[in-house]
Amino acid sequence: ELARTQIATRQHQQAIQTLRKATRFAGYSGQLLLSIAQMQISVSDFEGATWSIQKALETDQRDAANAALVRLHITSGDLAAALALADALRTKDSAAPIGHILTGEVLARQGRFDEAIRAYGTALDLAESTEAMVGLFETLITVGQQQRAFDRIEQWLAKHPGDLRAKRALGLGYIAFGQLERAEKIHQELLKELPSDALIFNNLARMYQLKKDPRARRFAQRAVDLAPTSAIALDTLGWIMVTEGAAAQGLPLLRDANTRESRN
Repeated sequence: ELARTQIATRQHQQAIQTLRKATRFAGYSGQLLLSIAQMQISVSDFEGATWSIQKALETDQRDAANAALVRLHITSGDLAAALALADALRTKDSAAPIGHILTGEVLARQGRFDEAIRAYGTALDLAESTEAMVGLFETLITVGQQQRAFDRIEQWLAKHPGDLRAKRALGLGYIAFGQLERAEKIHQELLKELPSDALIFNNLARMYQLKKDPRARRFAQRAVDLAPTSAIALDTLGWIMVTEGAAAQGLPLLRDANTRESRN
């Protein structure tokens, strides 16, 4: 909890030290080590995250740790190391979907989209996998095959209506292509399942703003209440306030959002 507070208050150097101590005291709890690694990645402590993940490789969370290590390489920009590890996992157990999924993730980052699509397809042939479905959907969108992408994920959700991750991806896709009625319907369904999810409130606020729906500000405020350090939520609420004529209230929120994610 100390590390979470330090991250929320942007005391990143202190958080790095706290999390490195946490790794030493975590023993061999794989889930706890991977949770620590995620927080380390959030403060760009890639060396510390590597240490935590490598320790998790010695636990019953070996598969999840291997996946985390590939994604750490992706996040740190070492795509060659990420692909080498993903290929090794795929070669070691070609019947397991995870190696193909991770290979697809790296190939997509490298811009090798056709190969990524094939990797995700192979994973789906081996087993039903949300990760593979969402990866395929996002890659098809990237290469301009929107209709194929929407067809595939809509068919998936018809078969797996409780898959909230795939539903979230579809909702974001609808927003991106201006299908706001469909996007709103999907997000309202998600809200019933995830009533404390700030991103869902944020996305609904954005849609309501575009539609000039008076609910926009209330939903944006709820997103900020749920995630007061989220740059995305602060940005949405701040811009809604500005466009509604409350610039004096909105501008500090926009400045705060910019400070938190100045590269966005």
